[in-house]
Amino acid sequence: MTQAQSQADKAATATSHDSIQQGLTRFCQRHFSDPVDGLKRLTAGANMEIWAFDCGPQKLILRRHPGGIAPDKQAGGMSLDDEASIVDLAFEHGVRAPQVIGRLLDEDGLGTGFVMARAEGEALPYKLFKDPSYQPALAVFTQHCAEQLAKIHAMPVDRLAEANVALRATKAAESVANLKTLLDTMGAKSPVFALALNWLENNLPAEAPQQFLHGDFRMGNLLIDATGISAVLDWELAHIGDPAEDLAWLCMPSWRFGNYHQPVGGVGQIEDFLTAYEAASGRQIDRARFHFWLIYASLNWGAMTLRMTQIWRTGLDRSVERALIGTRSSEVEIDLLMMLEQQAGISAPLDTDLSLPETERRSAEPEAGELLTAMTAWIKDDLIPRQTGSDLFNARVAGNTLSIVQRMSDYGPHFSKAQAARLAALDLTHDGLCDALYAGEIDLAAPSLLTHLRLQALERLTIHQPRYAGLKVAQEKWGVTSA
Repeated sequence: MTQAQSQADKAATATSHDSIQQGLTRFCQRHFSDPVDGLKRLTAGANMEIWAFDCGPQKLILRRHPGGIAPDKQAGGMSLDDEASIVDLAFEHGVRAPQVIGRLLDEDGLGTGFVMARAEGEALPYKLFKDPSYQPALAVFTQHCAEQLAKIHAMPVDRLAEANVALRATKAAESVANLKTLLDTMGAKSPVFALALNWLENNLPAEAPQQFLHGDFRMGNLLIDATGISAVLDWELAHIGDPAEDLAWLCMPSWRFGNYHQPVGGVGQIEDFLTAYEAASGRQIDRARFHFWLIYASLNWGAMTLRMTQIWRTGLDRSVERALIGTRSSEVEIDLLMMLEQQAGISAPLDTDLSLPETERRSAEPEAGELLTAMTAWIKDDLIPRQTGSDLFNARVAGNTLSIVQRMSDYGPHFSKAQAARLAALDLTHDGLCDALYAGEIDLAAPSLLTHLRLQALERLTIHQPRYAGLKVAQEKWGVTSA
């Protein structure tokens, strides 16, 4: 970056900050008599702008679309006007949602958005798990989640219609069909995903009464203070559907953040959670229905990670994080395979070990893996310690990306050769295996098939996310060690 470019960027940032300050000053003059103070942007992504500020004693948050420009509703985006109506209704009905202070007006010059009260608390799971001061809150987390979801599911949908908010309604069969279409459109070819789609289509539950759903109720979207949940955030995926869908989303393996054996957000147990929800809501939850939505949630998240990479490819968001997140689909594969085996009553151990190749130096010149090792070490040991804020986050993403590329270089050819040999023994191609599993033409319990699926899932996750908690769980469950 040239000095001129740097100065231009700083000038643009200052202008943006000043314009936000001026617009919020006009907003606050309508609602309060105090000036705007302490304005600070909390996010820098392409999806949403979030600004924290004070207005006298009032601690507030501005949520607006990037540049103030609302998404095209025809493309499926929810306007912040609609989201404000939803948050308003949730607050009115006793959900711990932030209080909406007001919507932006044209005269504010800030585009589409709204201002809400700023709740205190922490949302990052790793901070919550490590800080002893949050232990009392985590002890009641499962109960609080059950109570909040019961209130959310009881919200009157007709009130939103009065506010001209049209929420999408989803049913199980339609959700599975849409998920298959998305995977097909992206060209996603995963044997485990194909197996999961087959299972979902053959285990569709009877339709349940349609209720209001949060759509993304999980650790990370919940603010937690010393006493428990202080705020339920991020309502942009709200829709109408089966309450068990919301319950299962919270319990998905990817939202356990290292605490794999505590399915409810990495904190609690499913039976305690469902029992608490039944007591709070007066609604019985069929366990088979819940497990259907748990498998659906995992597969849906897998598709969403791949969709993120597709967005990067279009150029709409060229951040490294957006490109990288597609590698997390391998987490989902191993989670799904363990769940589907459990559903099928399969518990046989693997009859082989996971073979890792020995890396050899074949030339006096530096090889690709060695250069990647050097770059990764520099980022982690030298660059990261000198960064803060978003620069620290981006440096960590860059370091993780290079580590994955290094493992692709070191292990990829070896794993590809092993996978080809196993497929040859099955007399199938990779695509042919996916098609056969989706069609239900192969029994999952067939030893040679099961061995291939397990090893391929282990191999992919060893490259992409070797520290993912599910990898160790799978290795222990299947009796696998790295050889």
